[in-house]
Amino acid sequence: MKSNNRIALIRETANETQCSGAALLGIPNGFGQFYRFAAAEMAPEGLRSRAISYVLAGGVIAAFAGPNLDRWSKQLLPDEFAGSYASLIANLWLRRKPHRVDPEPEVPL
Repeated sequence: MKSNNRIALIRETANETQCSGAALLGIPNGFGQFYRFAAAEMAPEGLRSRAISYVLAGGVIAAFAGPNLDRWSKQLLPDEFAGSYASLIANLWLRRKPHRVDPEPEVPL
């Protein structure tokens, strides 16, 4: 009887873990898909199609670059795939945008 209870507990925990992981991956993906609409709304009327094309082209480039970066970097460190995480962190650090600080805020007249 005890082994059946353990199996049931493992199945229940695995289901909760899978649902939590799907939510943690799904939320950023939803925001990523939103960029297409943001590009269309923020671009001037004549450049909307070009803005959407740039967003989609960036996704296609990332689809090829991501797995290749992982394949190249997974053996860089002694632990397998530690190099992949290190290259991901380095990529995110290099892509960060510096924040511009205005010395004095503009006051409307």
